[in-house]
Amino acid sequence: MPANRTHVYYQLPMMLPAALVIAAAVESLWQQRLAGRAVLGALLLLHVVQTVRPLLKELFITDDRLGEGIELLRRRVPREATILSVDRHPALYSNSCHKGWFVREPELPAIERCLGRDVDYLLLTTPVRFRYSTEPPTWSRLNQLFTEVERTHHFSVWRRHTPDLRSDRGPQPGGAQPGGSP
Repeated sequence: MPANRTHVYYQLPMMLPAALVIAAAVESLWQQRLAGRAVLGALLLLHVVQTVRPLLKELFITDDRLGEGIELLRRRVPREATILSVDRHPALYSNSCHKGWFVREPELPAIERCLGRDVDYLLLTTPVRFRYSTEPPTWSRLNQLFTEVERTHHFSVWRRHTPDLRSDRGPQPGGAQPGGSP
């Protein structure tokens, strides 16, 4: 289960009972003289290998897709800008040092409802961008509101057009959720 490598604090409640069971097993093996001590040595070696192995490679599972989106935001979006994203992963905001919102449903009307005065950039995933590009009215409206700044394999970032296109209302309660802040 990969979650035990991501959220190690989930294992904390098991530590005390496991330590008691391990201590009893070690004492029992130690009493068996040579054979028991050989088993203990093998178990100690296995423990050292299992402990050192993650240190030789990455401890946490990485997501190249998210890394690409984070680098895109760092490279193309000013730090003080606010983003609106169709991807709900919080690492896009926190690891790129941007504040922003995410949209519950990646439909253009939902995105438009979330365009308050503070939204400067839009982050689309490639599947959403592709779907918009195959719907001429949606694609046309997207290009009225935003200009594509850069596209990568998994994401595209769009800069909002002039401030006169912005509405005076902020993100609507049913439309967007806060994504995070630096």
